[in-house]
Amino acid sequence: MDKTGQTYSRSAPGSQVAYACDSEGGSSGSPIVAPASGRAIALHHFGGVEGNPCLNAGTAMADICADAGSLLNCAGDGGGACTLLPAGAACTDNSQCCSGNCKGRPSAKTCK
Repeated sequence: MDKTGQTYSRSAPGSQVAYACDSEGGSSGSPIVAPASGRAIALHHFGGVEGNPCLNAGTAMADICADAGSLLNCAGDGGGACTLLPAGAACTDNSQCCSGNCKGRPSAKTCK
């Protein structure tokens, strides 16, 4: 993931993650999987972000799960809540956080 908490086009503010990974036409709705956890962190829906053919974007699963409520069984918990690390928890990698956003000094990173 290259950027998290982004807003592109008419997306919900801060709901987008961007990644430099090529995709083919018709890939919208495909999961974006974090290699470290094997979990879907976003659903692809936007190729060629900001006019860059190599930059794609998807809606963060945390936002999808929050909006879907009981209609979607996120991470097998039945309530649509993320089972990764919450905001404020210590982390080392974006794929560990519900937000997909692990930031801070190398020795003191936290989920945002």
